[in-house]
Amino acid sequence: MITIAENLTATSHIIAKALNARDPRPIASIAEAASKAGVDYLDVNLGHGGQRAKERMEFVLEVLGDSWSGPLWIDSVDPDLMKLAAERWHGEVVLNGYAGGGEREQVIELAASLDLDLVVFLMEKVPPATIDERLSLAVELIGNCVAGGVALERIIVDPLVAPLGWVDGQERNADLLKILRALPELFGTPLRSIIGLSNLLTRSTGQRAVRWLEDVFLAMAAGAGLTHVMLDLGNVELLRQAKAMTLFTGEGIFAPEQWL
Repeated sequence: MITIAENLTATSHIIAKALNARDPRPIASIAEAASKAGVDYLDVNLGHGGQRAKERMEFVLEVLGDSWSGPLWIDSVDPDLMKLAAERWHGEVVLNGYAGGGEREQVIELAASLDLDLVVFLMEKVPPATIDERLSLAVELIGNCVAGGVALERIIVDPLVAPLGWVDGQERNADLLKILRALPELFGTPLRSIIGLSNLLTRSTGQRAVRWLEDVFLAMAAGAGLTHVMLDLGNVELLRQAKAMTLFTGEGIFAPEQWL
């Protein structure tokens, strides 16, 4: 299971304050915690585009250059911001991402021209409701990517976790597992996939009190073929479980002292 830390986000009061004050310490602290935890990618989400976002991205990349040696997951709707990060970061970059609705077509061109991995969200302006609609949209959006020069091997599908507090949240997430199982047959080859696990629980569903439900859902998604998960660095046990899943997929070697 490939892990992505979601904590470097402008929606965090601490990070937003650090960005405004150009204080590198909270950003470096998250990067160092991610390194210590052994996550594979660090997600960078600086909000909407524009000149201010570009200045923030330049600042964050400068800080990460001294505190993070791994790849980045660039979480943005602005292709110019993605391009800036891809050109200035010294390592691998994943573009997060492309969706329907006609407003993110430039992201396909960018991923193709720079030969980068691209996350494809199964949504237009709103997520489709039924499993048939979601699978049909997967065919359409991934077809757009391939036609635009992005190889299937470069695509990572995000079927979108629904909050359990939604009226149809349970049904949508049950369908998500079916979608993960259907993707290889639908496209004739295994596709990589990702879920943002923190979307599963909200305050209305008890959030931290029922956080163990994230563990259950991740295990079920992994069994259905999930390859990547974005999660909170603060959920140490969940991160440990995600890493342990490699033991049962032939990707890791069991060393007892590593799990004590």
